[in-house]
This record gives sequence, structure tokens and C-alpha cells, in this order.
Amino acid sequence: MIKLDIISPEHRLFSGEVELVRLPGAAGAFTVLTGHAPIVSSLVRGVVSYLTAPAAEEHQLRITGGFVEVSDNRATLCVEEDPDGPSDAAQGTGTGYAAQGAGATGIGKEAKS
Repeated sequence: MIKLDIISPEHRLFSGEVELVRLPGAAGAFTVLTGHAPIVSSLVRGVVSYLTAPAAEEHQLRITGGFVEVSDNRATLCVEEDPDGPSDAAQGTGTGYAAQGAGATGIGKEAKS
């Protein structure tokens, strides 16, 4: 499991345990799994997707950019939400918002900008 924290300048978007997180990195999309090597990366416009544990529910968040730090099975994302994009970010405890619109990409699919 990975401890995932997603924050924006306005508020905490998610904090909880996840199976994996897929990120739109500046050098290309990448996936963080348990045991991932330490990394700091900038993020570009796209979709952050993650599977919450233990139910393996998929959640998505459209962002305009940000950065991520991964170390010791912990991933911390500081992001700017995309106000024009649909999101299904979980708030605080692992329960999700209702989808705000169609068109968000899923895990394993490339984000469209």
C-alpha cells in the first residue's frame, strides 16, 4: 500500500491508502506502486488516477500541473486542480465526490490535454 496525500493551495483533496497512483509527469506518464524508488517530479496538465484500498475503487482528478514526491511508500502531490476538467477526487477519508462530468481518462489510458 501507498500513503497518498493530494493537496492544492486551497485545501486537502485526498489523504488515504491506495494500491497505485498514475501521474502525468513532465517527461511522460508514470505509475507509482508499493516499493517505488524515491523520486521528485514535476507534473503537467492531465489526469491523476488512483485506486483506493482495500476496495480498489478508481478515482480521478484533472490537474493543470504541480509536483510529486515519492519516498518510503508515501506519495505527496501538490497540484492545481483543473477548473474546466471533470474530477472524481476522494475527499479526506477515502469517500469520493460524485463525478462532475464525463470524459476523464482511466488508469492505463493516456490523459488528453
